[in-house]
Amino acid sequence: MTGACLPLREVIAGTAPSLYARSLIHLINTNVVTARTRRFGRVRYQPTDPTDVVNARHYPRARVKSLDTRPTPPDPATDAMCGLIRALWIEDTLNLELPADDLRARLDTITAHFTTTNPARDLAAIPAVITSVDAAIGDLAVSVYR
Repeated sequence: MTGACLPLREVIAGTAPSLYARSLIHLINTNVVTARTRRFGRVRYQPTDPTDVVNARHYPRARVKSLDTRPTPPDPATDAMCGLIRALWIEDTLNLELPADDLRARLDTITAHFTTTNPARDLAAIPAVITSVDAAIGDLAVSVYR
């Protein structure tokens, strides 16, 4: 491969064949996405609540930007999203005009703060999920050299 990126769906299908289907079924069953049939019988999945997409980008962006001035109060959902954005290396989707290293450092700060301030049992798995995603991506990245 010469610098080309595989689409995320193909990477997931290649590493865990049923993960995409299981995730999609879960998202449909929990009413996060709905199936819409389009022309020629093609199915497209759309968020049930369109504001979810806006909020998924707005809140992490606002949290990262606020670290300079007055930090926004920690919100477990936003902080978990920041951790996943960092683990998946998709911080450029936040569209912030910051150097990449600075942005990653800010996301790391938020994630570290999350792990120390959220000892609640129901939130304890989130840092483990973030670490697992980060490790899986690292393993996938070096697997071509093994």
